Amino acid sequence: MKAQTLWVFFLCLSLLGSQQARAEASPDSQHSDGLSSASFQTTTSSAPTVIAFSAGGFHTCAVTSDGKVWCWGNGGAGQLGNGFTPLMQRFPVEVVGLSAPAIGVSAGYLHTCALLNNGAVQCWGWNPNGQLGDGTTTNRIRPVNVFGLNSGVTAISAGVVTTCALAAGGVLCWGANYAGAVGDGTNIDRLTPVSVVGLGPGSVSTLSVGENYACVRTTSGGAACWGSNYYNTLGNPSSLLASNVPTPVVGMGAGSGVVSVAAGLVHHVCAITGTVGAVMCWGRNFEGQLGTGNLYSSAVPTNVVGLTGVVAVSTGGYHTCALTASGGVKCWGRNTNGEVGNGTTGFTHPTPADVVGLSSGVIAIDAGFSHTCALLNNGRLKCWGGDNYGQRGALYPQDYTVPTEVIWLFPRARMPIVSSWREGD
Repeated sequence: MKAQTLWVFFLCLSLLGSQQARAEASPDSQHSDGLSSASFQTTTSSAPTVIAFSAGGFHTCAVTSDGKVWCWGNGGAGQLGNGFTPLMQRFPVEVVGLSAPAIGVSAGYLHTCALLNNGAVQCWGWNPNGQLGDGTTTNRIRPVNVFGLNSGVTAISAGVVTTCALAAGGVLCWGANYAGAVGDGTNIDRLTPVSVVGLGPGSVSTLSVGENYACVRTTSGGAACWGSNYYNTLGNPSSLLASNVPTPVVGMGAGSGVVSVAAGLVHHVCAITGTVGAVMCWGRNFEGQLGTGNLYSSAVPTNVVGLTGVVAVSTGGYHTCALTASGGVKCWGRNTNGEVGNGTTGFTHPTPADVVGLSSGVIAIDAGFSHTCALLNNGRLKCWGGDNYGQRGALYPQDYTVPTEVIWLFPRARMPIVSSWREGD
């Protein structure tokens, strides 16, 4: 489903979700949505240590060193996993019901999945196409087990309506499959994980799921994609409109030196290549997200201008960010919400720009639909860009053009939910 159409569903799900939360929550578990200085200590000085995180459509999640998962931003479809469906949650709230400590998390457009320390996977949130993998199409406001993934998983990626995992048996995907994003050679939605054709044990090192498509970096140093080829996101013009099995990206076959690949939430993909850490991107470029210095879309990989020494790349909705070997961050693409992080706004920034205040000390990055977050070497998390649902984790929800640290609330009693509805409304 295209991002424009999802906005309509997004609003409807938020309203319906509030009713679902009221019905499911017991009377003694209801919380006020007011903030009182007598009930909270707002702080960054004693913030927990973050070990993994993920920026989704309009929410963000983080794993702390104690194995807990925290989420904030929009929760209208249950994607925060705390048993409620707030339209806006400004501060991190704990995901409830995980069966084991988490070691990883992936925030999709309207759903979230966690990788546990026993190799199992649990998901929650929006589920119309089975992207939670529990065998149903029921939205979940708390984590549920992904069918058959009780152990052996080493990586997960949640996209818009499809989810994939890297396990001992190879790559497994589930959810929406009308464009072939599950990669099993059919176009039938899958409510539980199925194997991706041709990507068996030991064949893949990293994977990334976008909007109706997915890409992997193979252990032979190549890249392959499958699903929707809208704006040539598969990097292979011969795939025409779509492919329901993996196809090699042009110029990125076995031995081509691909280090990693990142599929965007809309219609562009980027990969790190070679020993010098160069970045190549392909797909839609109307907002400059390919970093080529122009706004021409590309059906095949093309070099990002003036960028080397990159160790990680992340593709958001219409922007892209890269982490350099020196611990600095650079971003490019759409900048209407401050996505580039250089202190300015504007429709587009087609070449990489330095993110203000992040010239060193960053160890991981992740770009959401219109916001981006960076993990520092001290375990702190900073975010910038779009904040219409509190996805930056800031005291006051507003778009911000430079990074600010995520604010953690430490309740003296019970953590309330910052919501757009009050009990009894």
